[in-house]
Amino acid sequence: MVKALCGSVLLLAGAQAPATTYAADFGFPELYRGEWATSPKSCNGEGRGYMRINITVMGFTDAVGHLQTLKPRGTNAIEVALDYQAQGKHWPETNILTLSAKGDRLTLSGHGKTRSYMRCPSKNR
Repeated sequence: MVKALCGSVLLLAGAQAPATTYAADFGFPELYRGEWATSPKSCNGEGRGYMRINITVMGFTDAVGHLQTLKPRGTNAIEVALDYQAQGKHWPETNILTLSAKGDRLTLSGHGKTRSYMRCPSKNR
């Protein structure tokens, strides 16, 4: 029996570690959520260098990916299977998200490409 809370996994007494796939119901871990951009200028939400991650959606200016499954990949990376939608089309894609030790940089790998993002400043600060 496994329960997830705020992106952490809690194993109950006597339980075995789950097969490394976690239900999409738990969503992206908190540290991965927020606004990301390839440059400070892209933090305004415009252009191809902007990405926003919330509980179960990874959105770009031209496509939206809905989380299907999530697997931990070491201490600072996750593998996510997403169902993408854009311009009336749907397609599945698996991506690897790697978070820097400070949590201020994110690398997105998948579909033969790797892209680096910086965390955008919070608009609530």
